[in-house]
Amino acid sequence: MIAVSNTTPLRYLLAIGQAHLFFQLFEKVFVPSAVFEELSAPGAPEIVRHQILSSPAWLEVRTARATDPELLTSRSTGANAKRYCWPKNLDRTFS
Repeated sequence: MIAVSNTTPLRYLLAIGQAHLFFQLFEKVFVPSAVFEELSAPGAPEIVRHQILSSPAWLEVRTARATDPELLTSRSTGANAKRYCWPKNLDRTFS
């Protein structure tokens, strides 16, 4: 199964060392590039930055393919994940 996650669920699972739960449930977890940027930014907790930058095999960063330029530059890009063109076999979206 495949899922899309925004910042919040991924950030907190990374922070408590439980991000492997995504891998146990899903073959792949897609995140918009804005989510990756937010989790790897200097202001993010060090443990979160370290884990997200290690590029877990189950995580795939995707560039949004939206037609609305505001969505492409919004800090809430992850929250709008359902509005992007994700694979047809997408099983879950986490907000």
